[in-house]
Amino acid sequence: MNNSTRLDSLPIQFIIIVLLLTTISVSAQYITGPSTVNRGSKTIHTYYPPSGTIPFNYRWEITGDQSYRSLGGYSIEVTWSNYASSGLIKFVSFTGNAQQSVTIVAPPPPPPPPVVTNTKKCGLGTLTMVASGAPYGGSYRWYNSNNVYLGSGQTRSTTFSFSLGNPIQERIFYVSTYKNGVESAKTQVTARSYPLPSSVSAGADSTFCITDSFHFLQGYPSGGTWSGNGVFGFFSSYYFSPGTATSGQHTLTYTYTNQYGCSRSDTKIVTVRELPIVYAGEDLGLFKDGGRYNLSRVLGITESVQTNSFQLQNNNTTSVGIWSGNGVVEDGPWFNPSIVNGTSVVTYTYSDGYCSNSDNRIITTYDPPEITYQGDLVLTDDEPTEKLSSNQDYPSYQWYKDNIPISGAINKDYILSEPGNYSLKITLQGGTTRFTDPVVVYKNSDLVNYVRVRSVQQEGFMSELSVQQAPVSQVKTVTNYLDYMGRALQSVTKQFSPQKKDLVTVATYDQFGRQTIKYLPYVASYGSGAFKQFDVRDLSSSPQYLFYQNTTDKIANTKDPWSKSRVEASPLNRVIEQGAVGEDWQLRSGHTIRMDYATNSDLDDIPIWVKTAEGLKASKKYDLNTLTLNQTTNENGHLTRTFTDKRGNKLLEETEDGRGWRNINYVFDSKGRMTYVIPPQTMDMLVSSYPKFIPNTVLEQECYRYEYDYRDRVIVKQLPGAAPIFMVYDRWDRLVLSQDGNQRINDQWSFTKYDALNRPVMTGVTVLSGDRAFVQQQVDQFYDQVQVNDYLRYEELGAHQHGYTNQSFPTINAISDVILSVTYYDNYDFVYQPGWQGPMGIVKFIPELAIDEYLSRPKGKVTGTKINILGSQDYVYYVSFYDDKYRLIQSTSTNHLNGTDRYTTSYDFVGKVLQEKRTHQALNDQLIIHKEFTYDHHGRPLKTYHTINDGDKILLSDNQYNEIGELIEKNLHSTDNGANFLQSIDYRYNIRGWLKTINNPQLTFNPENNDDTNDLFGMELYYNDREATLNNSPSYNKNISAVTWKSAAQQEEQGYVYTYDRSNRLKTASYINLSDPLKNGRYSVGGLQGIIEDTGISYDKNGNILHLKRYGLLAGNTGVIDDLFYQYNGNQLISVDDSGDASLGYKTSGSIQNANIPAPNTFLGTGTNR
Repeated sequence: MNNSTRLDSLPIQFIIIVLLLTTISVSAQYITGPSTVNRGSKTIHTYYPPSGTIPFNYRWEITGDQSYRSLGGYSIEVTWSNYASSGLIKFVSFTGNAQQSVTIVAPPPPPPPPVVTNTKKCGLGTLTMVASGAPYGGSYRWYNSNNVYLGSGQTRSTTFSFSLGNPIQERIFYVSTYKNGVESAKTQVTARSYPLPSSVSAGADSTFCITDSFHFLQGYPSGGTWSGNGVFGFFSSYYFSPGTATSGQHTLTYTYTNQYGCSRSDTKIVTVRELPIVYAGEDLGLFKDGGRYNLSRVLGITESVQTNSFQLQNNNTTSVGIWSGNGVVEDGPWFNPSIVNGTSVVTYTYSDGYCSNSDNRIITTYDPPEITYQGDLVLTDDEPTEKLSSNQDYPSYQWYKDNIPISGAINKDYILSEPGNYSLKITLQGGTTRFTDPVVVYKNSDLVNYVRVRSVQQEGFMSELSVQQAPVSQVKTVTNYLDYMGRALQSVTKQFSPQKKDLVTVATYDQFGRQTIKYLPYVASYGSGAFKQFDVRDLSSSPQYLFYQNTTDKIANTKDPWSKSRVEASPLNRVIEQGAVGEDWQLRSGHTIRMDYATNSDLDDIPIWVKTAEGLKASKKYDLNTLTLNQTTNENGHLTRTFTDKRGNKLLEETEDGRGWRNINYVFDSKGRMTYVIPPQTMDMLVSSYPKFIPNTVLEQECYRYEYDYRDRVIVKQLPGAAPIFMVYDRWDRLVLSQDGNQRINDQWSFTKYDALNRPVMTGVTVLSGDRAFVQQQVDQFYDQVQVNDYLRYEELGAHQHGYTNQSFPTINAISDVILSVTYYDNYDFVYQPGWQGPMGIVKFIPELAIDEYLSRPKGKVTGTKINILGSQDYVYYVSFYDDKYRLIQSTSTNHLNGTDRYTTSYDFVGKVLQEKRTHQALNDQLIIHKEFTYDHHGRPLKTYHTINDGDKILLSDNQYNEIGELIEKNLHSTDNGANFLQSIDYRYNIRGWLKTINNPQLTFNPENNDDTNDLFGMELYYNDREATLNNSPSYNKNISAVTWKSAAQQEEQGYVYTYDRSNRLKTASYINLSDPLKNGRYSVGGLQGIIEDTGISYDKNGNILHLKRYGLLAGNTGVIDDLFYQYNGNQLISVDDSGDASLGYKTSGSIQNANIPAPNTFLGTGTNR
């Protein structure tokens, strides 16, 4: 290309320039550009004219096969030939010339194409792409999508920036590397912009405890990534580890990347807290019988009674902690050592509102300490020492003698050589201390004699020593201490009480050796079984007296815990007044039992009866002073007199009844056999003068009659108003036949057959004609054969009648006779006899309740029985199985509905029932009832569990006892093993052991007799105690003088006040309503309280009721609903007449008289009103 300008085109300019040139001196001029170029490359060259000149009419000349193009101004771009090796560039102008020589060389290889990153932009703004890969000294060239070079400046740099204005936009660029005039291949770059995620959330700030486990991190939207201290990933999930992060605040970042690869992040603050410092206290030792222990008191914790919790002071803040572990009750702070054996780890857990921490405390429970010994605690010349030991291992020991610590005696065992009172102080972990009960060691000169009985309660003992050292739950020990005359001083039952303390019964004697004071047993303060000191000179300070002053032990209290007797001043030492325990029964209180001893006087009318053919006849009475008279006045002042002959036969007994005497006369024959008992009604009808006579008709209707044969066997027995019962015996005095009045009508006799050991094996009814004497003769003649055939006197197993031989009297007729029962003994061979006829299934022993075996030949035991279902030919069958101790362990039976029943019982070593299981099998159903029983260490029943089929085990009852063994509480029905019960029944007793209260009649809490308020029923019995609101008359002979009660359903406290006649028969029962006195008397029986003309229930001399009134509600008022009058023939009730309201009470449809004629062998008929 030639860019020179023609001069003729610018004539004016030329002239001017010429003029100027003539005046300008020419300075240096040159061409710039590379002097060495590559073949085929393009280079830029620029001409620089001399200073102050302006070239015109210029041109470029380039030698060789080169081409160029003007770039404007004085610059050109030369494209060099691929073949020349040199070239010359000339600049020719009117004002001057310049040239540049260029060497053309082969080009270097092109640089590598660049790599471009950061070609994506998320969101709006500037995108700066970054190129890399240019060689050292090289640069980059950027081109647009049209491959147009974007010029110099940033286009030669590593980065290229531009703005993207739309959420989703795409632009194409090209970029190459350039060095030494060589440009690389172009790399196409696609720049894109994408939208950011719309919303990202890391969630709320969190607080963790440093010991918390890994926490799953969850952001929104899901699928992002987490970063931060303590964050780790596992598969596609992220977790935060508080322990790895350590305590303090940490910023966790959640980043979510959308489908375009654009990310947005959010942060959350996570606080990791250290655990609070918690201290559960030092390890602790407790005694199992020490009661509930407050765990909080060791921690300096203040206890809240209302919430049964406690507060722990920690860093000046207050929070509530919780105890847990074996033995902890109700989340603490109480620990019950009695339910823990050995060591328990309890945990105290405290929370500061964010984090909780725990500390463990080891609590070891121990049995109460006891001193054990091998000998008899008596030091002798042969055995001058005695070894004492503790009953188990404890942390610390200190032995004492006479309450003074023994220096150096700090081991489990101590060998002593001096008599005295020895005790052992035990110190447990945490400082709990306990002294053992002392044991008294004697020298042989101070010896107290004793007889000690040890009753082993379980098997497994192999030596006497092991028995001596066994606990009371395994061996019961009773020691009877004797004085030098061999009289009883004390009886000590070792660890009898529920708290395992000794029960002591003391005996003392007066100067004549008489035991005129008897003491209530008391419970000592310890349980060693040793002799207890008891000073008879000061009873009011004795341990026995003090025991009955305790008001919190649920035992009746008294100032007189003894009974005293007064003895007559004679060598016979007969008691003339006997008191009882308690203030009201002491001597000269007027409520003792008083005895008087005398002989009959002229005023005493005791007939001498003689039996005649017509009846009983008495021609005279017993002579003066020929009978002894014992007269007894009971606690209520009522008198009883008894006359006895020289043989010791009681002839007459007289009892007061308020209208005179009720006399019962006993008649004996010449051999001293009682033949008649004449009741009071008959005696009262006798004339006062002699002779006296009772005809046979009266004897049969009103008296008891007995006849005997020559061998003094009762052959006739007749009760009042009944026909005689005949009895027939064999020569071995076995009752073979008996017949009552009903059977006599049809010549029927009840028979009994026996085996070789005289055990009854069969009973039934047979038919024999003739009177008793004739039948007796038949029996005697039958057994005369025994001289030839001895076996005829008894039955053996055989195939004749129901599995027996039918060889003894009577011979049974299978058609006419009725077999009522059959009994089998000693073995189970009877099941193979055809006469058994029972189902074989009930003869099979079923192992259960851990009982696998039974005794196959239990000698002397009933093994099978069959009993007739009356009025049919069917029987109910029973089979009994025994263990090797001959205890019944299983019985199976059928029933009249074709079902079967099986009872299985398991026992402990001494025979206490541990489990019972009853299985009732009907045709298509089965019922199983399972009971389990537990006992305390002295054999008292504690808990009864009950399970039906596969149902839950129910704690049916849980018994509690006071220290003298009285049942004081029975808790009923628990489904959570005793934590809660449906009902709690409390029992209390008076000082004489008579039941006093069941709960209480107010159904309120009372520490004396009721420990809860949700009872369904409560009752109180009154004996000798008078209640002002009841106005009852005290009774001192155990007659109930009043009773009050309340039920939860009715919510009225009600009661009855009772009165009795002098024969202790009920006279009146007056109804009292303590909640609504207007209802008093509404339901009385016998009479209304305070109404003089109402005499109450009346009786005849025999004690039969003659008249009875019963009150009730009539038209809104109290009135008589029954006014009953009874009539008798002897003792047989003939009629009952009701004069009260016929529509209420006794339903008679009017007066009933002789509704039925009594059967010959009954007291009463069988009508609808009987």
